[in-house]
Amino acid sequence: MVATLRPHPWAALVPQRFSIDEVQFGKPAPDLYRHAAAVLGVAAERCVAFEDSVAGVTAAVSAGMRCVAITFGEQSEVAFAELTPWRVASLHEASRLFITT
Repeated sequence: MVATLRPHPWAALVPQRFSIDEVQFGKPAPDLYRHAAAVLGVAAERCVAFEDSVAGVTAAVSAGMRCVAITFGEQSEVAFAELTPWRVASLHEASRLFITT
């Protein structure tokens, strides 16, 4: 996870990261996302998740979060389209959703 974010200038904006080791059930169960929201003290409905797998998007949406699917140009748009209306091709493209210059 750290290696995935490291090349992006906005990685420092994500100081808290969570691991599957912190919950009983992994994705596609919503446990990790519910745990993260609880630790951060934020209602899941006020959170936005960025995910690159169908299982991850399913977990975030099931937890009650909005989710941006990062397709990397490889995932089926149809699979993600059924889960979330927000899709981008890369982390770089995703950064434009929340960083203004």
